[in-house]
Amino acid sequence: MSENTYVCPYCGQGIEKDDILFWEEVKTQYTDNIRGDFLRKHGVKVPPGNKFNRLYYRVKPGVNVVSEDVNGYPMKIEDHLGNAIAPADLEKSGRDMNSFDDDFDSDSFNDGIESRNERRDREMHNIPMRACPHCHCDLPMQFGTLETHHVAMFGGRAAGKTAYLVNLFQQIGNQLNNNDLGSVHLASESEAFLRPMIDDYEREGTTRPTAADSGLLPILCRYKNGNDEAFIIFYDIAGEGTGNMAYMANHKGIARCESLLLMVDPNMFVGGSFYQEWTANHNSGDSRYNNGGDCCKESLDSFLNQAGELCKEYSDKIKYVVCVVTKMDMLLESKAKYFATGDIEIITDVGDKHRGAVDLSILGRVSRDLNTYLEKEHRIRMKEKIQVHFGSDVRVAVLGVSTSTRVKGKGNEIAFEARSAAIDTKHRIIEPFLVVMMFFGLMPARKKPGEPPIRWNPKETSEQTETPPPTPEKKPKKRWFSRG
Repeated sequence: MSENTYVCPYCGQGIEKDDILFWEEVKTQYTDNIRGDFLRKHGVKVPPGNKFNRLYYRVKPGVNVVSEDVNGYPMKIEDHLGNAIAPADLEKSGRDMNSFDDDFDSDSFNDGIESRNERRDREMHNIPMRACPHCHCDLPMQFGTLETHHVAMFGGRAAGKTAYLVNLFQQIGNQLNNNDLGSVHLASESEAFLRPMIDDYEREGTTRPTAADSGLLPILCRYKNGNDEAFIIFYDIAGEGTGNMAYMANHKGIARCESLLLMVDPNMFVGGSFYQEWTANHNSGDSRYNNGGDCCKESLDSFLNQAGELCKEYSDKIKYVVCVVTKMDMLLESKAKYFATGDIEIITDVGDKHRGAVDLSILGRVSRDLNTYLEKEHRIRMKEKIQVHFGSDVRVAVLGVSTSTRVKGKGNEIAFEARSAAIDTKHRIIEPFLVVMMFFGLMPARKKPGEPPIRWNPKETSEQTETPPPTPEKKPKKRWFSRG
């Protein structure tokens, strides 16, 4: 591959600028097995027969390149319908680049519905939409030129990874906007993948289990906050896959990840007994609490061993680990007396505490609450345990989330109610995302309310940079909130 080769965010293969595809929507449906088979394999609903309303174009002699990016990749071309390529011809080109004709005279159009006038259409027009030549997934504008960061999500079976992603992207737009923290937009392929899950969640209040053999399409989103702009790619690693080296052998996402989200189910601490206590105290007719097969019973040590082994080969690239204790509603209710005593930040919701910047003092209190509980109740020092598996140099944050919202409490009782409406703010759901953005240097942070924001510099390992830059004698020492 050349130095400027782009890497497809979905299939992970390199894309040379001469191979990039352009596409446009047409009235007729054509069978595109490359696109359909890839998307179906990765959990996306596709039309029957892999039929799509699209035709493709290649950059070749005679095609006018309207604009290029800074690396010389074409961003927009000018061509006519007569030069369009049927998906079936692209399949042939994968076997033999000289085995097909780029024109509409190709055999694959003999049974098409396009009229003779449309076939002869020579009207030049701009075509700005691009696709990967290997999987035919859409490539968003400016992909390859904007900074791109990769995040791998690990968790045991039924640990809450998919539920977290669904809830995060169900509400992230409103929460970021309300807190002046920028905006996030899903790429079209990721929107098509997540939207049915979000709709199911809003209708039924729960997510559907992920198929054991599902590769899961990466979630690609574009983050923008003032002059800061980047693509963020989340790889949701199926829980069953983390223990299957054959499943993971060709997972190209892990090889590029700088940050890990470790989704830890509280049942990992106690062999499933939290789940048993929860079901005993709730309406047994409620399907949300009645599916014992969805309980995560894998031990914490086993999970961390598996994740550590999978990432060992790429340990030099992994700089940040965000440990997220999921299903906090289950934990808080099961241990209500413990969390109800004293000033416990974890039981409150986020509100607008991170307005304008990530508030490290708030996250520090959440981290201390969780670490104190884990050490006292389960003799677990989470940060040290993670660094044993991923190295002492990684930055570790310990947080907690729930897809339920605290609604009321009597005395020491902490009550949660599972809600599914899009306007609800799930319990601390955005904070892992905020920390990842902060680690990547895309989101400002402050140590205490009222203090000027600081900026995490991913290229620096010894200190953070303030905005504006401080005078040398006042430059603060680097601190991180997960100590405690």
